[in-house]
Amino acid sequence: MRASLKRDIDDLSDAMASIAGAWSKLTMAEKIDAAARIGSTEEMIKSFRDAVKDGIKKLQKGVEGEIDGEAFKAILQVVPSSRLDQKALKENQFKIYNQYLKKGMDERVTFKPR
Repeated sequence: MRASLKRDIDDLSDAMASIAGAWSKLTMAEKIDAAARIGSTEEMIKSFRDAVKDGIKKLQKGVEGEIDGEAFKAILQVVPSSRLDQKALKENQFKIYNQYLKKGMDERVTFKPR
């Protein structure tokens, strides 16, 4: 890894540890502002990680295995999964779908500048 990138990632890690240590002492107003500012960083980090994971899946072509980094390794495991096809159930068995449909309210919080 390039030295400048490693240093930046180490600095980011140190900054997050510092934030975590101070978090319990913040007021709710400070936490709101911090959470809003962290959001864009969180999305960027997630996009980096997802892109690497997608690249590993393409390289491995569905075959389990490990790919070495410089200090870490990536491990691809292929595990069975089962998911309910809600769209097909709704289209083909609407009464059953409706019978087991749980309705409720989600609480969503977003952050916007004042």
